Amino acid sequence: MNAFLIILIMLAIFAGGYCIMDKIDHVLSSSFHGEPSKYQQRPSCMMLPDSLSDEELIRTIRHFSAQHGHSIMILRESLPDDGGNDA
Repeated sequence: MNAFLIILIMLAIFAGGYCIMDKIDHVLSSSFHGEPSKYQQRPSCMMLPDSLSDEELIRTIRHFSAQHGHSIMILRESLPDDGGNDA
């Protein structure tokens, strides 16, 4: 009788765990396939290569400023290990 009771309790635990995991899986899959999370961060910096035309450069900067609001631009010489040109 005790063994039968233990088997019933274990089956109930496994069934409950399966239901909980199924609900968690449903919530996680809907959050990844739905609209972007409010906690998802936009990149706070970007690299602009020399190969961009003036129009592409201005368009990229304006798009970044529109997404981030107040922005500051810092220019620096690219180093060979940054992927820059070896000029």
